[in-house]
Amino acid sequence: MTRRTAPDASSTPPDAIAATASAPAATGPADPRWLLPSVATATVSLAVFLALHSRTDPDTWWNLRAGQYLLDTRRFVGPEPWVRFATRPFVLTEWLADIAGSTLYGWFGLPALSWMLSACVLALVGAMLVAARRVADVVPAVIAVLAGLVVATGSLSQRPQAVSFVLVMVTVIAWWRTANDLRPRWWLVPLTWVWACLHGFWLFGPVIGAAMVVGLLLDRRLDRRSFLSLSGLVGASLLAAGLTPVGPRLLTLPFQVRSAAAGLVLEWQPSNTHSPTTLMALAMISGIALIWVRRPGAPPWWQLGQLALALVLSLAYARLLSVAACLLVPLLASALQSRHPQSVDVAPRSERTLWAGLFVAATVATAALAPVFAGQPHGVPVRLSSQISAIPAGSVVFDDYGMGSWLLWSARQVTPVVDGRIELYDQKYLQDYANALTVGAGWSDFLTHTGATYALVADRSPISAALTDRLHWQALGRDAGFILMKAP
Repeated sequence: MTRRTAPDASSTPPDAIAATASAPAATGPADPRWLLPSVATATVSLAVFLALHSRTDPDTWWNLRAGQYLLDTRRFVGPEPWVRFATRPFVLTEWLADIAGSTLYGWFGLPALSWMLSACVLALVGAMLVAARRVADVVPAVIAVLAGLVVATGSLSQRPQAVSFVLVMVTVIAWWRTANDLRPRWWLVPLTWVWACLHGFWLFGPVIGAAMVVGLLLDRRLDRRSFLSLSGLVGASLLAAGLTPVGPRLLTLPFQVRSAAAGLVLEWQPSNTHSPTTLMALAMISGIALIWVRRPGAPPWWQLGQLALALVLSLAYARLLSVAACLLVPLLASALQSRHPQSVDVAPRSERTLWAGLFVAATVATAALAPVFAGQPHGVPVRLSSQISAIPAGSVVFDDYGMGSWLLWSARQVTPVVDGRIELYDQKYLQDYANALTVGAGWSDFLTHTGATYALVADRSPISAALTDRLHWQALGRDAGFILMKAP
């Protein structure tokens, strides 16, 4: 295995030295021949397993219908076409991903969505590996990748956000390279434009870049020209997001979604510090900080900024843990590598070929296995399809939040009271819905206001019990933990 020469402190930026090793290079024992193939195979196999065993996300269904709607109408923005209770215009912010998903679903059915997720998971692992391998040897790099993958598992589902995590990782790689050579990667601007057409997490591209620029300023590594160049890159990325077919309104929509969803959607609430994914993220952060404290010299400010940003994201919302994982992978790999008195191994051609071959084989394998593992939707009452289809056209269904999108896709003749496009609804309306769902004071007033005569809610929930015991609604069927009910 070829080794890099130890960095020359007189010509190499201090950040590059800190990112590789904190001690002089030395020759260590060679890794056993079986180690790399075993570790690589286990890593890729884990990624395939996680992708094939993921559940269908509730938002998957409205994304499919949105893609079909755009193909039929060519409208990106307009009045809400499906739900009468929405008060804001319908804006197709994720139009490119919706079209891709809807098209593939039309060709190959539900397994196509599982394959798309598998491809995104494998791409994420590959990008994490590239980021970690640039600053660490195989073992510390794979440890960091596996830890990051555990953190990300909670957000890996069959919806457009899966591709966002890949693009976050690509952005992190680009800015780490910029931290070493101070060259702006202008290709991030068109990447941000494409990203903004795929998912609302495009905003983290400029956020990561801005944090890097501030850190490099604090490290006193930017002259006026470099500062203007890198700041211009961040600004141009924001401008590019405002030039998508949706227009400048895209710049504020991520904040509208967060504001609307914070009180109702679990993933937009503060992270549960007892969940395995949050605990792993905090363990990565603690491990990095502990290594930094114990090694000679202080880490550069730009790395401290990335760690601080990861900590904020880890605790702010459960949905942002995967973004934090992307920031933490190269930081952990670099920190672990600094504990070894040697420079980083350059990945030889044989190693790159092994990883590439495994990723290609895994992509093909998931295409063959997807019909077996993902041939049927999970978590939705498929066995109630005939009863739901029999509901008269125009009827209003009081639905569990996770069922609204399913109804938009599978029962287009009915109107759910709410669905996954939470930003379209008035805040007071959402509060009244949440109050009815938990059978708060005056809960039945919401049913009267909406005119709901059917309900599809969680079985044995407060609302199902109240509908049965107090209003004497009739149960039409049960499946997948849900009950379909009809007013007397």
